[in-house]
Amino acid sequence: MPTTTGPTPSGRDITFSVEGQTLNAWEACIYYCNQLEAAGYRLETDYATNFAIHNENSSENIFTIPMDKIKYQHQFWNLFRSRHYAHGSAIGMDAENGSSATLATVRAYGYGTDSLDHRYALNFYSDTVRVDGSIVRLDNGEALVYHPLVMALNLTGSTYEKTAGARMSKYEIDRKAHADGKLQDNDIVLFRFADVLLMRAEAQVRNGDNGQADLDAVRTRAGMPTRPATLANILAERRLELMWEGSRRQDLIRYGLFAAAYDLRPQLDGEASGYTTVFPIPSKAIELNHRLTQNAGYHH
Repeated sequence: MPTTTGPTPSGRDITFSVEGQTLNAWEACIYYCNQLEAAGYRLETDYATNFAIHNENSSENIFTIPMDKIKYQHQFWNLFRSRHYAHGSAIGMDAENGSSATLATVRAYGYGTDSLDHRYALNFYSDTVRVDGSIVRLDNGEALVYHPLVMALNLTGSTYEKTAGARMSKYEIDRKAHADGKLQDNDIVLFRFADVLLMRAEAQVRNGDNGQADLDAVRTRAGMPTRPATLANILAERRLELMWEGSRRQDLIRYGLFAAAYDLRPQLDGEASGYTTVFPIPSKAIELNHRLTQNAGYHH
């Protein structure tokens, strides 16, 4: 990889040999995206199909973690950790009342405006929570209401201590799940064709070409109006389309934005150097191999 003074190298300066051709990084990305399309992967008509209980036949999902109560007894903790206890109980499961969306994320979806992205309701639980048409109640009889815009570093003792933030939805609830809802039949989606289209759009734009058609395909499926295929809009679309799918960190690193302050999180000391874009080497690994040197920015 050539030396670069920026947060990321220029893909035009990195070359690969692909099927006898010399392609730069963006051209290589486009080539392999085309190969996946030629293999028959396509967008599902309905976004939610990819996250249904029986999503193993999705034409969009490329890599998944197979889930099956009998054959593949993996456990999916994210939904369990996000929902309020009363919410979990209402669907016959347990819950930890933990993770929620950031303020920047719910605002990116247009929450609280007249231009709410249609994917918001599929990705999040927010406002008054209903299960099977009935309002979920707290122990005191009040309705369970998630408050997406009420976030702070410390809400201890606050009215919103246990209800702040929009919670993870995305996957159809498997009411027959075991292990308090963690052992479900929905396969966990790691990589799907919508990601491929957005990768190709980004690579085309970075290579000086037009990525509009691929961005339009993703937004049209979501029932949303078109936007110009700029790098900023493609990054924004990746957040909206791929929420909870594990791509955001790498996306921000690729765009040189990962180390910036956001929402309630300040920039760490020395983080402007980009050291947090790689993880520290575990102390035990260094103890076992003294030739290893801790990555810059971390203390051993």
